[in-house]
Amino acid sequence: MAAELAISLLVTPIVEMALKKVCSLISEEFHTTFGVKKEVEKLNNTLTTIKAVLKDAEDKQLTNHSLKVWLRKLEDAAYDAQDILDEFSTEVHLLNIHRKQRVSKFPLQKDFASRIKKILTTLDGIDKERNQFQLVPAETQNRAPPPPPPTTSSAMNSKDVFGRDDDKINIVELLLSRELDKEGEICVIPIIGMGGLGKTTLAQLVYNDERVRNCFEYRMWVCVTVDFDISKILKDIIEYQSEMKYDINLSLNLLESRFGQFLAGKKVPTRSGRCME
Repeated sequence: MAAELAISLLVTPIVEMALKKVCSLISEEFHTTFGVKKEVEKLNNTLTTIKAVLKDAEDKQLTNHSLKVWLRKLEDAAYDAQDILDEFSTEVHLLNIHRKQRVSKFPLQKDFASRIKKILTTLDGIDKERNQFQLVPAETQNRAPPPPPPTTSSAMNSKDVFGRDDDKINIVELLLSRELDKEGEICVIPIIGMGGLGKTTLAQLVYNDERVRNCFEYRMWVCVTVDFDISKILKDIIEYQSEMKYDINLSLNLLESRFGQFLAGKKVPTRSGRCME
């Protein structure tokens, strides 16, 4: 058991060391000078992708023989990658020190390119094999589930609100004026400000104003989160008005058609804003 565990402890440092050598070549731009730019950058991407799932692989290897074999293959390939990168880096440094010939005539350029391609092919195969194990990236394992998006409603007690009368009157008068009553145009009145200033409260005051109630046949209150989803927004609007639940899998075309049916020829104030309060 201890010997098996030792394998899991060795793989991550070996891959990290190979990555460190790749990053060093990239930062010093040796890979560009000697014609292996594409190969070295692809090697960096592949090793980074594999490294992300190593913790999960090491945790699960003791109960999964195939996963242990996969880690062994990765260990060997990472060692080979280190050796090739060390040789390449050494040759380049020696050339820079002695300056005996032009960079374009570097005699081992093609050899290193083919060797890096060979190890890259091996690592690509190992990377494809990892898909069968359904490994989870470490950052996903440690990440807390995102909090549910905030929601708001049109309900409020206007007696608890002070100092917003002028703002409310201005918006209500704008809603009722002919300035917004133009055929073929959709009018938007934005309420802008940092969180906590009372944007939602002001929208609630306008929405529940008696003049607005009397003027518009339909009024709808819909919360639009940062994760903008037009199908969900349309579904919420339709459900708000019809007081009926709709299938979440309805196509966008069907939702737009239903939306158009009950809004045809109607004047509708719809509160839809990013819930940032």
